[in-house]
Amino acid sequence: MTLDRPRLVLRRPRLVDVPALFAFLGDAGTMRHTHADASLWTCRRRIAVHEWHRRRNSYAAWNIVIKADGQIIDWGGLYDDPFVRGWGNRFGMEP
Repeated sequence: MTLDRPRLVLRRPRLVDVPALFAFLGDAGTMRHTHADASLWTCRRRIAVHEWHRRRNSYAAWNIVIKADGQIIDWGGLYDDPFVRGWGNRFGMEP
C-alpha cells in the first residue's frame, strides 16, 4: 500500500532502501532526539523488525519519498518502537 500525493509518496520501507535510510537514521546529529543506528546492519535490522510489526499490528513507519526523483527524505509515522518500550506513548507505559 502507498499513499500517493502530488509531490510525495508514502510507502513501506524495503530492505533495498537501507543505504538511503541509513544516510539519516545513522546520523547522530539528525537523530539526536531519538535513536541513531550505528551501522548499516543495525539499520537493516530496524527496518526488518518494523516491517514484521507492520504485518502483526497493521501499522509501522513509512518512507517519505519525493515523487519526481525517488529520493527518500524521511522515515516515520505513527508506530510503536519495538526497540524502546513505551516510545510513542506519552505516558511511557505499555498498552
